[in-house]
Amino acid sequence: MSDAAPSEFFRGWLPRAFERMRESDPGRAIADCALFAEVGGNSWTVSVVSGQLQVVDGPKLPFTFRLRAGLQAFNRLIASSVSTRDAEARLSRALRLDAETVRLIAAVPGALRIRVTDTSGPLDIIVGPSKADFERPSCTVTCSIGDFEDLQAERQNPMDMFLSGRLALEGDLEVAMALGGVFLT
Repeated sequence: MSDAAPSEFFRGWLPRAFERMRESDPGRAIADCALFAEVGGNSWTVSVVSGQLQVVDGPKLPFTFRLRAGLQAFNRLIASSVSTRDAEARLSRALRLDAETVRLIAAVPGALRIRVTDTSGPLDIIVGPSKADFERPSCTVTCSIGDFEDLQAERQNPMDMFLSGRLALEGDLEVAMALGGVFLT
């Protein structure tokens, strides 16, 4: 993937996938919220306002959630998944947030680092509410690239993976439980 992959993802693929999801389920209620994404030195704010998706370059306040990733981590863990058959199903699951869930996630006291090990080294994505300390995430969840892909495709249950040692957890369990269900599956 090129340096243009994050821009194409946020400006191209995401709005098209969102529109297809809305057409296939027109009665679906989606809570108003905003994600500020920082990827490899660039940033976008993705907002859902009155059921419509809006994408702008840079930060647009207020935003509810935040995502930070290096370009390699973004391309390997997020952008590469848009070519899979279940990518839009994952988007639909991520947008299942109702107003109460958005409120609860915004109150989570920290950020979650998702560290995926690959032959090229660790790939980190940090997610959390806008107020979280992204320099020192409260919790780190670590797994292999294969296990991350299994989580994304819902072929594996995070709890089973944790109990079998395939998913490691370090830090605040409350943060992992609150954010892992939204950002890992």
